[in-house]
Amino acid sequence: MDAHHRDGWILTRAKRPSWIMIVMSLIADCIRERRNTLDLDQATLAAAVGVSQQTVSRWESGDGIPPARRIPALARALQVDAEHLSRLAGYLPDSHRSGAWEAFHAAFARIAELSHGELVRLIEQAWEELRRRPDTR
Repeated sequence: MDAHHRDGWILTRAKRPSWIMIVMSLIADCIRERRNTLDLDQATLAAAVGVSQQTVSRWESGDGIPPARRIPALARALQVDAEHLSRLAGYLPDSHRSGAWEAFHAAFARIAELSHGELVRLIEQAWEELRRRPDTR
């Protein structure tokens, strides 16, 4: 089964939202192009980042996204800005995170443990907050 894992989610290729496909394409192109520009093979890049050659191959083919914890090493190896690479991978760079970032991710990681009522209330509260805010996209 061709599956993609991101922050605890496993998605088969057929069930991936379009935004994930776009993110995967952006980061794949960046990694492949920078690696080729620097004349690195996949095994050399993999060793510099601390992953297998197969992992780099999956990133470059669009079958996976580097986890956030690998972005700094990947950015150093590819000689690119870590914030830029974070954005291409669909992550919010550290400099743009609020103080609530860690709490959000801790809660997100345990979302499956919420009861139906708790989950509904969480979604309602988030929706109310979003509607109160001006659209700043």
